Amino acid sequence: MKTLIVLSILFTVTWAKYRFTREQLERIGRIVGGEDAPDGVAPYQVSIQLKFNKQHSCGGAIISDRWILTAAHCLDFTSSDNLTNLKGNGSYVDIEKTIWHEFWNKPQFANDIGLIKLSEALTFNENVQPIEFSYEYVPNNAQPIVLTGWGRISAGGPIPDQLQILNLVSYDYEPCLELFAERVAQFV
Repeated sequence: MKTLIVLSILFTVTWAKYRFTREQLERIGRIVGGEDAPDGVAPYQVSIQLKFNKQHSCGGAIISDRWILTAAHCLDFTSSDNLTNLKGNGSYVDIEKTIWHEFWNKPQFANDIGLIKLSEALTFNENVQPIEFSYEYVPNNAQPIVLTGWGRISAGGPIPDQLQILNLVSYDYEPCLELFAERVAQFV
């Protein structure tokens, strides 16, 4: 259920801003737009990076002092050769192990959720905090939403080095669900 709510909000947010059709959304594959986020604005957000070049490869969210929630497709290239960058304070933490959803289906991106266990516990402070989940919250239409991540700044453009922030408004849940009903039913 948590995954469905998070994915629903991401699809809702994207569609509300740009009014894309389902086919256009599937071609884009990423949320586009935003600006550099001020330090500390998303203390739960991490960048998963390769050790050898410290380049961003995927994002994740801190859920406890040793665990990061991310997409399963991000774990395909994640091993002990990668690390997690806590952007808020600039520190790096090695990855101890990764766990994919047991029904992760790479060709269809079904059950695209995974976990990263860190090699050491995080010390929480104002710039490093676990994300707060809301299990029942669904935003009303036209409610302000803040989105953070490393999505592209422009369609087809490069992935930024700096965490991005994008202020959007929500879109009604039901029309969004109708737009993606086939995909949601297929993968939940």
